[in-house]
Amino acid sequence: MFYSCISAQKIYDENMSVQYTRMPLTPLKTNERVFFPKATIAYEEAIKQQQQLEAQQHNKAIAEWKIQCNKIESEYQAAWKVYQSYIEKGKYMDPPVKQPCPPEPVANQTYIARVYTPTEITTRLEIDGFNKALAADSNIRVEVILLGFQYNKPTLKITEKSIKQKDGSVTKVPYYQYEIQNKHPMSLKVIGIDNTVVFEDNLTEFNTFRTATTDLFESQAALDVYWNANQNKFLGDLDQTTTNQNLTTINIMLNDKYGYSPRTYNVDVFSVKEKKHGYDDFERAFIAAKDGYRRLNSGDDTYKESLGKAIKEWETAVQQADVNNRKARINANVASVAYLNLAEAYMWMGEYNKAYTALDQVNLIGKGKYEREASSIKSFMDDYKKREEANQ
Repeated sequence: MFYSCISAQKIYDENMSVQYTRMPLTPLKTNERVFFPKATIAYEEAIKQQQQLEAQQHNKAIAEWKIQCNKIESEYQAAWKVYQSYIEKGKYMDPPVKQPCPPEPVANQTYIARVYTPTEITTRLEIDGFNKALAADSNIRVEVILLGFQYNKPTLKITEKSIKQKDGSVTKVPYYQYEIQNKHPMSLKVIGIDNTVVFEDNLTEFNTFRTATTDLFESQAALDVYWNANQNKFLGDLDQTTTNQNLTTINIMLNDKYGYSPRTYNVDVFSVKEKKHGYDDFERAFIAAKDGYRRLNSGDDTYKESLGKAIKEWETAVQQADVNNRKARINANVASVAYLNLAEAYMWMGEYNKAYTALDQVNLIGKGKYEREASSIKSFMDDYKKREEANQ
């Protein structure tokens, strides 16, 4: 990637990937990084009762239907006997007409929330850097309480699309779909090794309805045909999707607070090329910095020695800065990338005050694209420093 300056300098960079462990914001007090995952399916009994009630209602309807059909049959057989006796006596009467039995009652087709097994939930819970325990014992416990998938009656939405005709005219054509408001409320609890509640939250974001939509159809009749045939599959898939999304959010929350998460950070190491001015110092720093970041990745503590050499070259260069002179060797653009290099290097050396000072200098120079780079570095460093301090 190249940044072309107004003057003759060519500023370029090489992207270096730094592997690091993101520390927890609120580290858990434990001798071993082990936790016991637990899932409480709080709505299971309510679903069972609902299913039992619907089964009872359906069985009652079937029994009443059978009685009605049997009555129709009995009345018909009695009428037929009367008819037969009239015929045998030589008399005439119209034969009886058997009334049809009404359709057999159909079980309730309304979708009922899926009852997940605890194992389906606990297998999804992960805290980076922790192993899972098979029993609670004296381990940290993480409990997710599921309150069950909920949805409202579908509402019709009509969307008009502009369709261009062959003659060039535009016709607005209505399309039909259903919107379904849905949610799966859950709460989260973390209990420490001393049996105290470390964290407990009703997770209000999961109690807010989200909107799902069907595909678009050219008529409401076509939409209704689709919905009548597929609503249970649609809602079942939506139940699963919503539950999975919630569990993903919970994992992100757990790892943000308690995890030791492997991460990759991309460092841009800048250098400069130009015929008129010499930039051997930037090239030396460029080589030393890349060597330092490679050593950092391999866990070699001598990375600080290499980064220190690069820092010395950049610090000397910025002392020569003339940011108001575009033709200067260390003009505004060159000074900006030198300060960005310094900020990154000082950060990984743990010298945060010097890193923040370097970023301040980038902002004082005021080159927009480098200010944006500085803002990105600062956001990362704020979080990285806060986590490091929380684990001291």
